Amino acid sequence: MALLACIVLKKFASHITDSHSLLIQSKYFENLSIGVLNLFDANEPDYKNEILILSPLELMNQRNSLELAVEGGVLKFLATSCIQNVLTKIWNGILSTEESTLLSFKVNINTN
Repeated sequence: MALLACIVLKKFASHITDSHSLLIQSKYFENLSIGVLNLFDANEPDYKNEILILSPLELMNQRNSLELAVEGGVLKFLATSCIQNVLTKIWNGILSTEESTLLSFKVNINTN
C-alpha cells in the first residue's frame, strides 16, 4: 500500500501548482515501500520475494507491484537489489512471463 500511496501522491502533485508537500509525502511512502521490500529481501528466500513482487493485485486490476512501480515511475523502488534480481531473472529467462500466471510484466520505454 505504501507503493500505491507514493504513486497516487506523485500523480496528484503533477496536477497542482503548489506540489511541494505532496512530493515530500510521496517520497516518504516511497521510502516505506523500499523498507518493506528490503525487510522481505533480508529475511525471506528469493522465491517468496518474487511471489510478493509479481503476484497480481486484485484491487489494481491484476497488475503487480513491479508493473505499478514501472508505470508510476518509482525509480528508487525499481533500483533496489530485490527488484533488480527479479528483473535479471526475467531477462535471463529464469522467470518466464509466458509460463506463469504470477508474471504479467510490461515495460514502456520512453525515448524522449
